[in-house]
Amino acid sequence: MRIEIYAIGNDHASDHAIILFAVNLFASIKGIALNAKDNCTYRKTGFKEAQPDVS
Repeated sequence: MRIEIYAIGNDHASDHAIILFAVNLFASIKGIALNAKDNCTYRKTGFKEAQPDVS
């Protein structure tokens, strides 16, 4: 799923935290193993790179 949120700032940080908390809570309740990455860069040679807030 891809969710577009505000530009960097207070609102962005708040939304980021809420989304991360909600996903973590859902995974915990359902017993789903979770491996979260915060502010990673994903690169593939010959393609564009991406820098999601959380993945």
